Amino acid sequence: MSSIRVYGNQYLQGVVRVNGAKNAAIPLICASLVVKGKVLLKNVPRISDVFDLVSVLKKLDCSVKFKGHMLLIDNTNLKYKPLIFDECRRIRGSYYLIGAFLSLFSKCEILLPGGCSIGKRPIDLHLKAFEDLGYSYVILEEKLILNKKYDLKESTINFDKLSVGASINALLAGLSLDRLVINNGLFDYDEENITYTLNKTKLYVKEYTTDIYNSKDFTQDKLSSINNFNTLDNFKGHFNGNYYSIYGLYITSNTQSELALFNNLKGTVKNLYLENILIYGGSTTSSLATNITNSKVEDIFVDGDIVGTTNKKYVNEINSLEDVEVKDNITTITLPETTKVPLSIKLFGTYTSSQEDKKITINDKELSIGDFELDLGTTPLTSIEVVVEELEDIELKLSNLKYTITYEEDTYTISAGVVAKTSSSTLTNIINKAKVYSTNESA
Repeated sequence: MSSIRVYGNQYLQGVVRVNGAKNAAIPLICASLVVKGKVLLKNVPRISDVFDLVSVLKKLDCSVKFKGHMLLIDNTNLKYKPLIFDECRRIRGSYYLIGAFLSLFSKCEILLPGGCSIGKRPIDLHLKAFEDLGYSYVILEEKLILNKKYDLKESTINFDKLSVGASINALLAGLSLDRLVINNGLFDYDEENITYTLNKTKLYVKEYTTDIYNSKDFTQDKLSSINNFNTLDNFKGHFNGNYYSIYGLYITSNTQSELALFNNLKGTVKNLYLENILIYGGSTTSSLATNITNSKVEDIFVDGDIVGTTNKKYVNEINSLEDVEVKDNITTITLPETTKVPLSIKLFGTYTSSQEDKKITINDKELSIGDFELDLGTTPLTSIEVVVEELEDIELKLSNLKYTITYEEDTYTISAGVVAKTSSSTLTNIINKAKVYSTNESA
């Protein structure tokens, strides 16, 4: 095939199965080795790398069943063996086995993973992490051999550049440590700039982004990125941090009103340390939770910066409309009036027709049969027009109609070190060392 031609101006319809990702499946399969007993993975892609890795696990005396996209691994009889298998040579992701083996057996011998030839796609960041964790290594011909050199209780690893694979391997290999910090970058906020100091070099984070620059005017090329953690919404359950630290937690958004590790918490969170954190944005901003109801929070330590930046919140005004039977070439639908200044106006609904592929237009936007979402701009409307040609002997209907207006609304900004708002909850042994900033009021 020399080219692909795409014809536009068509609505997408149908059902697509989203297969599991190889880059998620391979590290998860390797990480399953550190779990004693059975591990069930779902939506696993049926690709050669996965089948090769399953073959390696069987050679290590694991019981593996792979049916459809379900993979059941039982590691009860897992034994140490040198990973001198052709499958390891074929799969680049087999390097995740190294981290698992170092955690389990404090040693590993493996054929150099596929694609890891020196000078092409080296694994130097992985090897540096293993050295920082107390391991020595040698490369003999096509084999990588690692052994424990020092017994460490804690370690800090600073990568020269960001690497997801090396970070995962470091986490696996460092499971036996009491404390492990990866990329010991320090956040700070001085009421003007967000800074990120890494390896004694002060860098600048552009507000509401994950982008890192050399200078605070952000005119030079972006150096790198940091991870932005998504708020956990509506958590109901029991979260025991086992006195581990979440280090370097960064959450930011210029559209989300409530920012914290948890939002609308209804459960128990205990024994958790949040260190070197930066929560930036929102009108209700905190470290642990924006609001908690019927919850129990105990033994929490927080240190970092909490910065509430906006006194606006975003409101979706949803209006349900009556079903419309289209009987004329032009049908007018009256819309609810609004006094707000919209950020966006949308119409949702379902279009059905007795004639297959019969298209209509709403405010000059073509509509095909099925569920639809129309962007109607930002100008308040009093009505919209449904236009159809050649209507004779055809039944057309618009149902499940919802007219949605999104707008900004003034609100108080509440910033808090640990929890912003509580209801029918208990907080015990809470220590806050975070600096708290707000445009209106702080708690």
